[in-house]
Amino acid sequence: MLLKKLQTRGAIMNSRKAELRLAAQFEDAIARGACLAPAMQRDYQLLKRRMNQKKVVEPRPGVFAPVDCWNKLGDRQRYLHVLRSMAAKHPDWVFCSFSAAVIQGLAVSKKQLRAIHIASPANHCGEAPTGVVRYRPSQLSVVTINGLKTTPEVETVFCCAARGGFSEGLIVADSFLRNNNMDSRQLYTQFLCIGKNRPGKACALRVARYADERSENGGESKARAVMIEGGWETPDLQVEIDDPEHPGNPYRVDFLWSHLTKPVIGELDGLEKYRAAKTEDDEQHALNVMMRERQRESRLSLAGFTVMRFTMEDVNVPERLYRKMELAGIPRIPLSDSLRLGAPGDSL
Repeated sequence: MLLKKLQTRGAIMNSRKAELRLAAQFEDAIARGACLAPAMQRDYQLLKRRMNQKKVVEPRPGVFAPVDCWNKLGDRQRYLHVLRSMAAKHPDWVFCSFSAAVIQGLAVSKKQLRAIHIASPANHCGEAPTGVVRYRPSQLSVVTINGLKTTPEVETVFCCAARGGFSEGLIVADSFLRNNNMDSRQLYTQFLCIGKNRPGKACALRVARYADERSENGGESKARAVMIEGGWETPDLQVEIDDPEHPGNPYRVDFLWSHLTKPVIGELDGLEKYRAAKTEDDEQHALNVMMRERQRESRLSLAGFTVMRFTMEDVNVPERLYRKMELAGIPRIPLSDSLRLGAPGDSL
């Protein structure tokens, strides 16, 4: 009887020690902006039990985070937490492509936050873990950003453009130009230098040709990519138009087709403007935003513009966006011209 009591007491003490050890490890991981990747099997098993109790989450195999902390993070922050924990677990990993883009502060679409992209020497052997995409470039250059190894920034953008496709690549390339005060011609030239005999070079060069530092966010970049892929005339970006009722107080519009008989303005509506109100203050704020948007649209119409409003839902279902563009009178250009590869600044 005494032996059982001692065993029970010992088990409780061991459990408390394990809890304290995990608490300290979580505290350290949170301070580093990372998830916890337990080194000991017993800690892993304890964390699995905590998952069943809904106290922790396992966003990737073998890495954990407290539920309350995880729920406070946005998608991009969650992804960075995972990358930091994987870097601690695999210190030789070099992040590339969309993973490197996130580390470098470049815009990426939400769907690119699913996989982890790493680069290894061409002679590296072994399978990549689940959820990890491994690249084997012929030459591998490495830079370190906030303790994480990545490919150099231009190489990162090239990889995203070459392998991610036109739309995904343009999101990254636009933000790279915006962050570095560069233009598309400079990016095109750099891609020519690093892209010799590399797969995806043609797609990367096309991305560089259309990249524009004036695009303000990933949503606008993706919308423009969808327009270009559909063969529609490329708009001017972030143009200021004078308020006819208050001269000297211009509106800045997302997209503009200025040369048409009746110029067309394209406005991408973000969800943040109209999210469901949770309080009376939120409701009043949403109402005020809506009224300002209607007033803005009215004044732009008075100035002689057709205003075409669309959402990311339209962008994600291109035929819906194309129908709006057609009704607005925006022209399509010949397919051979819309797909032609050329240097930035070439006339279409």
